Amino acid sequence: MYTIGGSAGGTLSLSLARRILLGQSPLPKNAIKGVVSFVPSAFHPKNIPKQFKAEHTSLTDNATNAPFIDRSSVESCNDLCGLGPSDQEYLVGNDPESYKLFPPTYIATCEFDPLRDDGKIMARALKEAGVPVRYDHYDGLPHCFWFVPKLPETAVFMQNTVAGIEWVIEQIA
Repeated sequence: MYTIGGSAGGTLSLSLARRILLGQSPLPKNAIKGVVSFVPSAFHPKNIPKQFKAEHTSLTDNATNAPFIDRSSVESCNDLCGLGPSDQEYLVGNDPESYKLFPPTYIATCEFDPLRDDGKIMARALKEAGVPVRYDHYDGLPHCFWFVPKLPETAVFMQNTVAGIEWVIEQIA
């Protein structure tokens, strides 16, 4: 089984994988074979771990005037979903002990996105924990830019998505 999602779905793809891997699901722990997560949230804006604070600037960089979502959008979503600063169930960045359990993971981020550094840091942290990781970043583009099909970058995103999914599948073949 694989999990895949973008934005809130990207957050869920990571959190569902974590739950399965920790045995918090009726599925066996080894049921999850790969994760694909586009522009996920992994940390709460009020609880960026100390070791990542200096490099986690996307919430400030994209606090206002960012296309699609900004810092207040992220905070509102967390509030509406009842996610507190220490939430581990959905914000997997708060559970570094689980990183080493993850299967091959593909993460993509965008420059003009308050969640940019969540994905970037998760990709690196998973890799440092020994997880095979593939990571793509889209400079100059906002959160979920691929929703605009006429952008030339959307075709590149789609090609990279197919390649990323194929890469995740190949890791266990």
